[in-house]
Amino acid sequence: MEFRKVLVPIDFSKGSTEALEVSLAHFANAQIFVLHVIDTNQSDIVFEDEISNEFQSKIQDAAYQKLKSQLEARPNYDGKLEPIVRAGRPVNVILETAKSYEADLIVMGSHGNTSITRTFFGHTTYHVSRKAECSTWVIKGESTKN
Repeated sequence: MEFRKVLVPIDFSKGSTEALEVSLAHFANAQIFVLHVIDTNQSDIVFEDEISNEFQSKIQDAAYQKLKSQLEARPNYDGKLEPIVRAGRPVNVILETAKSYEADLIVMGSHGNTSITRTFFGHTTYHVSRKAECSTWVIKGESTKN
């Protein structure tokens, strides 16, 4: 099976970066969508709606610029890497993005970098792999081996 559209969710942890590296090595001819999800459930800050929307917009813009600059700085960046930033519940956003971009494959790191991220991202990876309509590949990289 040839994968033409690959979605790689990234949280800037070592595990998700390793998933991106594996995707680049194995799917050089594919369009690779690199997704960062801003988890709106993690925010304990309560603002008026107008302020909250403006604040979220600024966070999304900053995350997009960070992701875009990291992808463009790669030596093998050739326009086949498309940065995407969305806000919401990570599992839902990843599944919705995979469907809307017609991804053939989702490649994810098994865990994030910190203990909080590790619990969260492991949970996310589990649910995405169970509910995705396309194939999934979970990368257990060096950051998770001890």
